Amino acid sequence: MDLGLVKQSIGVIVLAGGSSSRMGRPKQLLPFQGKTFIEGVLDKIIATGLSKILVVTGAYNQELTPVIPASVMVVQNRNWRDGMGTSIGKGVRELMAVHPSLEALMIVLSDQPLITTAHYTALIETFIEKEQDAVGTNYRLRIGVPALFVYNTFHLLKELKEDVGAKRLLNTKLKNVTGIGSSVNVLDIDNEMDYKKLLSL
Repeated sequence: MDLGLVKQSIGVIVLAGGSSSRMGRPKQLLPFQGKTFIEGVLDKIIATGLSKILVVTGAYNQELTPVIPASVMVVQNRNWRDGMGTSIGKGVRELMAVHPSLEALMIVLSDQPLITTAHYTALIETFIEKEQDAVGTNYRLRIGVPALFVYNTFHLLKELKEDVGAKRLLNTKLKNVTGIGSSVNVLDIDNEMDYKKLLSL
């Protein structure tokens, strides 16, 4: 199997639509290791060889757009207040309109700066090997994102509306799901305490 060709059939949706209400400032633009969160996440995804990438902005569209590489698509979810599910649905529809032949989608958060290129690559390799409906990241009691979804689940992603994102699909709706462990911290950065913890690592 030509891994390069397989990667050309995988799209990526990076969720960056929230208002960071608990942080009080755009967490997507917080500095970490010389880059903003969103820049660091995109650099790692690009390093996997995936190129069909879409960032879904929302509350901070005007602030985020200038730091996103020209090679990456950007779309604003004007319904971002209705939750993460609406950003996923918007992202799937917009990316498929440009790349209708995609066979899989990776859903990524912009506030997990410690996730590595190696972890994204492991998701891709496991997805190819296992031939599951989805491959996600193991948390203590559930499977979450980053996660890869096969084509026949796209209609479910498009229909997401609530604020639970893809978590419900991974843990209750889909039958053939594999979770992989991560050797790095998958800490979500939601508030100043989380950010201080991150900077102390």
